[in-house]
Amino acid sequence: MSIKKNFFYSSFLTLANYIFPLLTFPYVSRILGADSIGKYNFIDNIIQILIIMSMLGIGTVGVREIAQTKTSQERLNKSFTALLAFNALSTFIAIILLLILLYVVPKFTDYRDLLIVGGLKLLSTFLLIDWLYRGLEDFKFITQRTLIIRILFVISVFLFVKNKEDYTLYYFLIVFSITINAIINLLYSRHHIRLDFDFQEMKRIASPILVLGAYSILAWLYNSFSTSFLGFVSTDEQVGYYSTATKLYTIFLSIITSFTTVMLPRLSQLVSQNHFKEFQQRVNKSLNIILTVSIPLAIFAIFFATDIIRVIAGKGYEGAIAPMMITMPILIIVSIEQILIIQILTPLKKDREVMLCTAWGAVLGIILNILLVPHMLCKGAAVCWLISELMVMSSAIYFIHNKTSISLPFNLLKQRFIPLFIISICSYFMHITFSDIHVLIRLILSALIMVFTTYSVEKFLVKNPIVHEIDNWTINLIKNKWKK
Repeated sequence: MSIKKNFFYSSFLTLANYIFPLLTFPYVSRILGADSIGKYNFIDNIIQILIIMSMLGIGTVGVREIAQTKTSQERLNKSFTALLAFNALSTFIAIILLLILLYVVPKFTDYRDLLIVGGLKLLSTFLLIDWLYRGLEDFKFITQRTLIIRILFVISVFLFVKNKEDYTLYYFLIVFSITINAIINLLYSRHHIRLDFDFQEMKRIASPILVLGAYSILAWLYNSFSTSFLGFVSTDEQVGYYSTATKLYTIFLSIITSFTTVMLPRLSQLVSQNHFKEFQQRVNKSLNIILTVSIPLAIFAIFFATDIIRVIAGKGYEGAIAPMMITMPILIIVSIEQILIIQILTPLKKDREVMLCTAWGAVLGIILNILLVPHMLCKGAAVCWLISELMVMSSAIYFIHNKTSISLPFNLLKQRFIPLFIISICSYFMHITFSDIHVLIRLILSALIMVFTTYSVEKFLVKNPIVHEIDNWTINLIKNKWKK
């Protein structure tokens, strides 16, 4: 299947995991309130670290290994079985840790029901095996499956979540949709693989899994540690503000992640075949696409943060506006990071360098959280995250420049200042001009003008080749449809 089709399916798949909850969030946020939203997000963040510990680097290594062994059924079977066995062991350890937290940490006494539901999420994530389908580039099946289950999830939320005390039920509906996905994935996997345990294969993959697992845990320390720390030193309401502020960022980032995920198996294949010239070309193109998308999204969200929070969450969430404005530049930073780490360092198997990048970001993040969060609360959490991501991005640039033969297109980065400046000016004037219009109409109208402005700047001023490719693809699609 072509990269364009894979990107379409992967984008839809990743977006579905966020868009469908976003469809329900305006309703849920108004029903549950910031306090209950904070409870659910506080516990889900704790569960997420246990999931990271159970998955280690299996998500990334799995995609890479499956992509490199899929031409041989025997090697594919052995790789899959070794990965699954390793994952089973790490998940068992994570479940034991969850039970210890449940009965030892006094803070969790009032959250026991949520933690039990989270345990189901932990087990279901192990059985999800999405890394198999991503490595095989079989995005069509899991996209179709996800669409059906997510529609059922949305219907269930509107039917069953009725009052402020239903936050545990809301969490269960989210987790149950993951469980159904996992069951279907397991059943369908029999079309692709057979279990074939090989202890030597398990030993071979242990090192990259543990290294990238350490990377994932360290990444959590600067990505999500703020949420957990905020929950311990502050209130559920502050956690609710912070999680609401980062929700749109998560949606936007899902678009970027879907593209980098699609590219990973193809880039890993190019490295294994020593096609480094094509590898360099694809990396350059990826960076161009990512920056073209992330810059206008981030700028728009910063200028219209107040309106977005009002539409998504409603009254009572004004405390989420400032942290949202602080975190949105992270979209651009992480977009660049994903190219540097997922598309360059990971396929090149620079796992040690990847871990060091995140270690520096994690150490800085923990120090900043201890210093800022108790005093600045959710705003401090946002500042900690922003500075930590800058550290990770800078470290990745350093390692690529000094440890690989890949050249980063710095001229491309300089070109981005033109659209950044023009789009910022445009957003500022839209924000002032449309101030008296209804908030939803203002957002839609401003978004449409933003898209048109971005397209015009990229096509006529920057002369971005990506825009010309999109134009040609659209014209050919219309012509083909017209002929039919």
